[in-house]
Formats: sequence, structure tokens, C-alpha cells
Amino acid sequence: MELEIVKNKDLDIEVYKEKQAFDKIVENIIDKSTDYILKAMPIQDNLKDILIDVKKSFKSKDFNKIVQTAVTSSIREGLEIIGAPISIIKDLNKLKNIALKGGLRESLNAGIEIFTNKYLKGNVLGEVVTRFVDDTKSYINSRRFTNQMDIDIDKIINKENKFKDLCKDWYKAYDKLDIDSINKIAKQIKTKEKTSSVTTDMSKATKVIYNMTEFVNTKQNKLSPTQLEICKTI
Repeated sequence: MELEIVKNKDLDIEVYKEKQAFDKIVENIIDKSTDYILKAMPIQDNLKDILIDVKKSFKSKDFNKIVQTAVTSSIREGLEIIGAPISIIKDLNKLKNIALKGGLRESLNAGIEIFTNKYLKGNVLGEVVTRFVDDTKSYINSRRFTNQMDIDIDKIINKENKFKDLCKDWYKAYDKLDIDSINKIAKQIKTKEKTSSVTTDMSKATKVIYNMTEFVNTKQNKLSPTQLEICKTI
């Protein structure tokens, strides 16, 4: 990966996954905020057409890199400020707090200024673009920005918790040797695994469940201790 933070040999894979999820949260929040800002601006439709191009660029890979770099630098700065190793990042909320402490807002605003500068050079309507950019930066500096981060993080955490509950339900079905429920829940787990922010530990746990499900269907019975060990290692 191009970001220094993910090249760090000490970076745990879980932190990398949390950072990826956080990058996406920030990207989506900025994208949605620019929708509202564009609609709210008291300008003629022909002027809004110019801003639509600017707004569309916020969904580009180049802008995504701006966000990723801003998040990376703010995490690095935040960790230096509190004098802690990256291993203290255990979840999205911790990552968010460290990034904000490390100047996430300022990094995003600086990145947005650099990114949108190309739309200002030689543009007779540069004042309109400047207003759009300033409103976007104001949103990032506002409490609404952090509130939306909290909402989006809670959604991901709730998904993770529901996923964990589903895995618990599978083991309850296994204890009863309810094969119909075992197969039904295993399918639900596979579906939710694709849409949830699954940690490495959770991914390993689901592999064990899938392996055990195959054994149960073959044996039509519970597994022996040896078979359980096999399911944990393959």
C-alpha cells in the first residue's frame, strides 16, 4: 500500500482494517455533505452545473487518496501527541478520537484546498467554487461532521454485534444438533460476512463454523475432539 502507516511492520492487520473502514466513512460523509451544500447554495442552475463537476471529483480515486493521506497523517500526529503506540487502536471510536486529536479536520481541509485549486485557476466563476469549498470546509470543522462519524461508526459496530450474535446462534443450534438451523444460520453468516466489517478473529471463527457445518452434514452428528481440531486448523 502507498500509505506509510500501512507499511509499518508493527501495524496489526486489525488496525489496517479499521483504518480502511474509517477512510470510507470520511469519504462518504464528505460526499453527502457536498450534496446538501450544493443544493443549499443560492445560485442559478447554470452556475450549479459548474459545481457539479467539482462535486463529482470528490468521488474520484484522486480525492480518495487525499482522504486516506489525511487520515494517515492525523493518526500519526495523534499518536505522537499522546505518546502511544499504534497498537492502542482497538476499534473505530479509538481511531476516530486519535485522528481528530492529530488534526484530521485541518488535514482534510488542506487536502481539499489543494485538490480543488485546479478549478480556481483561470476560472471566471472561481468565486462560486471558492464559496462551495469554504462551505465544505466549514462543515468539516462543525460538530455535525463528528456527529455523523459517530452515527456511521455505530452502524458498523451494530452490524458487527449482530454478526457475532448470529455466530452464537449457530453454536446453540449445534449444541441441539438442529441440522436445519445449522445450515440456515451458516448461510446467513456467509451473507452477512460479505456486508459486515468482519475482523480477522471473526473471519477465523466463521471458517471454523463453515468447516464444522460440512462435517455435521456428512456425519449427521456432532464432531469428535479430533474433528473439531481439524476444523480449527484447515
